[in-house]
Amino acid sequence: MSNFIGIDIGTVFTKVAVLSKKNYIKKIFFFMTPYGNREGLNSIDKDIFVKKITENISKGDLITSSIVMNVPSSSIFVMIVDLPKMSKKELGVAAVSEVKRKMVPPPTSNSVFEYKIMGEKVVEDVSFVEVLVIKTESEYVNNLLSLFLTIKGKYPDIIIPNSVVIAKNLRNSLRDKFCAIVDIGYESTNISVVNKNNLYFSRDIKFGLKSLYEHFAGVVNVSIGEMEAIIQKEGVPFVDFDIRDKVRVAEEIMRQKYEDSLKGNEQKINLLELRMLWEEVLQRMSSEIRRSVSFYKQQYRGEGIENFIFFGGGSSIKGLVSEIGKSLEGECEVSDVFKGISWETGNEDMINRFGPLLAPSVYLAMSVSEVSRKEDAINFIPKKIKRRKNIIKRQFFIFLLIVGLILINCLAGYIMVRSCKKKERILKNIEAGIRKFENAVNVLNILEKDKVDFNNKVKEMNRIISKRVINSEILKQIFNCIPKEAVLLSLKMNKKIQDEDSEGLMDGGMNSEEGAGLMMNSEEGAGLMINRGTGEELFGVYQVRIETLIFNEYEKSKKIMEGFSERLRNCKQFTNTKLVLPVQEELKPRFEGGGFISLSIKKERKFIITADIRR
Repeated sequence: MSNFIGIDIGTVFTKVAVLSKKNYIKKIFFFMTPYGNREGLNSIDKDIFVKKITENISKGDLITSSIVMNVPSSSIFVMIVDLPKMSKKELGVAAVSEVKRKMVPPPTSNSVFEYKIMGEKVVEDVSFVEVLVIKTESEYVNNLLSLFLTIKGKYPDIIIPNSVVIAKNLRNSLRDKFCAIVDIGYESTNISVVNKNNLYFSRDIKFGLKSLYEHFAGVVNVSIGEMEAIIQKEGVPFVDFDIRDKVRVAEEIMRQKYEDSLKGNEQKINLLELRMLWEEVLQRMSSEIRRSVSFYKQQYRGEGIENFIFFGGGSSIKGLVSEIGKSLEGECEVSDVFKGISWETGNEDMINRFGPLLAPSVYLAMSVSEVSRKEDAINFIPKKIKRRKNIIKRQFFIFLLIVGLILINCLAGYIMVRSCKKKERILKNIEAGIRKFENAVNVLNILEKDKVDFNNKVKEMNRIISKRVINSEILKQIFNCIPKEAVLLSLKMNKKIQDEDSEGLMDGGMNSEEGAGLMMNSEEGAGLMINRGTGEELFGVYQVRIETLIFNEYEKSKKIMEGFSERLRNCKQFTNTKLVLPVQEELKPRFEGGGFISLSIKKERKFIITADIRR
């Protein structure tokens, strides 16, 4: 998606804002305007200008983006004329003619006009149409157009005064109020009056930060650069008493200087003296703003100004706006364009430090979509370029239409070919299916015979399993009963020898001749082995023999194994449970730390448990 780029060319700095959509900033920056030997748009070095921009925006993005640039506020003339109702075209011609007749001094042959129909008003039961007319010089417009000559075929999409786009993009709570927009620049201060997205008045005062720095530097006897640094740091110093009391001011200045001399902290300028220098400037600026508002009320409307909104580099000077606001009737604030707007990470420092300076460029970028949609919007792009852009748009639309038709035809042909191939594949699949069906019938007959044999074998296996004595449930019960202190050495299951007085197990472990058996030996890593033998051999008495190893004292080992034996005895699968104890060594009391410990030492002890398996 193409971006919206706002470029605000000022006397000192050029500010650029790149928006991907109306309320999202991708990039924002500024640089020194690269003037030649003298200031003015016609002396800007075009190569350096484009280079500074393309350092932050690629040429590819620049070509595909919509660009809006400002007409310097010092080069515009604004007038509102009331005309009777007529067609739009006639209104435009009549409004421009009326402005040319009233202008002092009269316009030249290089003057260009743009108009906008603002709405209707009724005066003494007579309806009139208000038309806003803005004049500038073609020299300014041509110089703005020529800045991008190094990028072939790229022109700005919109050239418009800052005050017009600011009026369109004020927050909703201010749009129905009459607001004064004050842009404090380097060489001049522009005062405009706006209401309901319309510009009603604009005045440029040849007094800005440059005049302020030069005046202060001359009084204090420091360089302009030093004075600028002092003002940017200190701003308008706060004073907690009446500044009009000259005697107290003089006494306070002498006291502060005396205290600074005692501390050895000599400053180039005392802050209270700086505040006294500011007093004259503040009075002049507030007086010019009041004069402009008063002239507007007399000449045009009559409504009072409710809000004063400040822009430009001067607005960022600490305390300046609040001090000017003390002598104005209305609420004063610095531009809040960055409230409710988001931006990519990395732009925070630039916005926090230079927000008022960069605000107009953001307003310019935000106005691209709205201005480009309306035919009667203020836009000083020459008509021949507008027509060229419209022709290019129509040609591009026709090109897209032709390409679309070609793609549709290609897609239709592709679908037909695929449909034929698909039908051919379907026929082949049907034939293959018929052959597979014939084979499947033969296979089913064979499987039916195999199924009968399989069912017979399953029945035989189930009969054998139902007579089995040794199963997984017996093993599970044994493993659940083994204490955690014991290590299982071996587990044997054999057919019990009929001699009741014997140990009940055949010596030697497994014996396939005696019948079914099971052996588990952890030392040899052998798995579980089950030999069911024949069905007749399962009807005997079986006995399990469990051999375990415990590393502990004799008494504790015996107690653990007795618990093991008792748990087996409580299992319903076992009867006749017996515990075979190891040979008991000589018992001798052992003491340690003055107390009795045990009668035997800790060592490895083997225990054997035997039990009959219930049938």
